Amino acid sequence: WLKKVGKKLGLVKDDKKPEGEDDRDQAEKQEDLQDAIKEIKEIASHTSDEKEIEKEFPRLKQKHDLTDLKVVKAKNEKIEIFVKVNPEETVVIDVDDATIRKLFFVKASELLANQDGRVNIHESIIKILEKHETRLSSSNPKERENAQMDLRKKNKRFSILEGAIYVPYLTAHQQGREQLNEELQKEEGDEANLKFMVSLERGGTFLTDQLDAKDKLKAKNKLSLQNIPKPPSEGRDAHFDKVGEYIEEIMSNNPNQNVKVVIAEPYISGSAVRHLVKKQLIKLLEEEKSDGSLKYPNLSFKLLLLRETSRYNDEELSENKPEEAINDLIDKKSKLKEVTAAKIQVFSADARYILGEDIDYQVAKNSSASKQPIMVFNGGEEGLRACQLCPKENYTSRDVLISLVKGNYTQELKTMGIL
Repeated sequence: WLKKVGKKLGLVKDDKKPEGEDDRDQAEKQEDLQDAIKEIKEIASHTSDEKEIEKEFPRLKQKHDLTDLKVVKAKNEKIEIFVKVNPEETVVIDVDDATIRKLFFVKASELLANQDGRVNIHESIIKILEKHETRLSSSNPKERENAQMDLRKKNKRFSILEGAIYVPYLTAHQQGREQLNEELQKEEGDEANLKFMVSLERGGTFLTDQLDAKDKLKAKNKLSLQNIPKPPSEGRDAHFDKVGEYIEEIMSNNPNQNVKVVIAEPYISGSAVRHLVKKQLIKLLEEEKSDGSLKYPNLSFKLLLLRETSRYNDEELSENKPEEAINDLIDKKSKLKEVTAAKIQVFSADARYILGEDIDYQVAKNSSASKQPIMVFNGGEEGLRACQLCPKENYTSRDVLISLVKGNYTQELKTMGIL
């Protein structure tokens, strides 16, 4: 029994058995089959790329003692995967979590003439979107910021324009997200004995969920994930206190291990991140025992920050780099400046506009509004064009936005002429 549990955790390898020999009973085989299916679905929830899913097959086959594992069909937005232990089962995975409908701008008399694959909306929306496009692409940071605020504005009733996504901003967010993902993947070769990724609800958790690298590291037992919910009716300090309590628990359980804690956070004004560094990270790194020695000398941090840039001009951007801001903070607030600075690694990437930020229906995991469609629009010389991404059954707007950011809809949007 212990060996089986150890194997599931990736801590124990099976002794090599003669070909055809299998000492599991039928119940154990069924359990392994269902565990494999569960893990396949988890992998597929983060990517719709058939080849990316197949890359995990050798590991899964060995981990769950499968006699066969292969893709048997991939079409019509679904992938069928054959999994066999004896018993056997074919898993059908819906690789898209949204239906994409192109938007057509028509006169009032044509509004009800919707057809499959398209949605008619009133032509007056064109003028609103064109105004948004002009402001979002303005050279004036204040104009861009005001346009963002309008799109983030929450009305009493859901509006088709609420949270609408401008394609150049989508592309910039995707590029920033990919840089963070690549940086996180580097943790696979880091020397720390234990790594934990802590995410803070809501923005930090939403950003973390966009990073595929965390799932790959977790699957290889090289990263543990922990979400820190925001305490109800309490302020920012109480939320950050929960982060500190969790890290202290990690260190208490692993006093002799080198521990690295990774935190991904959006960086808009930067005040929340700097407050976290000042109130928790510096405090933990410089806390002393009764004999004056450091309480956690084997603790270090890595911050992965996605900076929103559209509210700044070029000069302000060069003066407000997250790495420099946090180093300045350490220089002013730290007692052990060089020691502490060496233990807080900062990596930032830029996005003109952080998608989902302060838009409730796009980040909610489960609410009455979490099934709303997301508008994506573009302009330029080709004129204004737009579409809606409508969540399928069992999926939310949050799921759809994460898939959009990961590039799962890029080909469809290109085919529609949106990209």
